[in-house]
Amino acid sequence: MWEVWRLVSFSIHLLSTNTNEDIQYRNDLANAIVSVTNNEHEQQLLMSTVRYESSFFVRLGSPQCECRRNECDGGRARGPWQIIPRSKIEKESLCVSLEQDAKLALSRVRESLRACWRSPPNERLALYLRGNCSNEDGKRLSRIRWVQ
Repeated sequence: MWEVWRLVSFSIHLLSTNTNEDIQYRNDLANAIVSVTNNEHEQQLLMSTVRYESSFFVRLGSPQCECRRNECDGGRARGPWQIIPRSKIEKESLCVSLEQDAKLALSRVRESLRACWRSPPNERLALYLRGNCSNEDGKRLSRIRWVQ
């Protein structure tokens, strides 16, 4: 599948790797992403977000979601997209499968893009990253993760 290969290649561009385990994990991530959106920009945003939120660490992916000390926003965030659950239902749905995690991450990305519509496009992930559209650190982090 072309989209999966393109996303795996994109992930290697974002952060190089040479292990089979990493390549397989990135392939699994790409398959999960492609299963929730066919929009190329959203796909790249989701892959870029994994790179900067969890550095493609396999142990942070479903179903392990194994955080170490001083990771995962003090243990509050879960999964490769480092989502902080807002409800018991969200918490229970995270780290079950990469597809479920990707679906929730996509909804959070879309929410942020809609809520921050007045911001420059490359700063519209601020809500996702820091909880509000005007947070300067969120805007800075959004610019880092943004893809054209």
